[in-house]
Amino acid sequence: MLETLSIHSANQIDRISGTQAANKQGTMTSYLTRQKHAKERLGAALQKMNDAIRDVHKSGIDVDISTLTIHTPRGPMVQVDLKTFRAYDASPVLRLVEE
Repeated sequence: MLETLSIHSANQIDRISGTQAANKQGTMTSYLTRQKHAKERLGAALQKMNDAIRDVHKSGIDVDISTLTIHTPRGPMVQVDLKTFRAYDASPVLRLVEE
């Protein structure tokens, strides 16, 4: 009877281990899929942003691009900040206001 329990327990452990390995692999796959999807979205967004900057530039408006660093629990996260100004004027930072 003791041997049967041991064999039964070993089979249960194998089944549980197999399930955990499958879950871990499924989690890793979904994590990699999510990363791939995020990279694709970022690439598409960059392409749209560059197209928009070209169109804005053709219309006589220049773009000032700077980065912002936001500190998160996972570490620094960089974001982009855009400012527009007419090409024949100074940028908003340097523009003089006359009264």
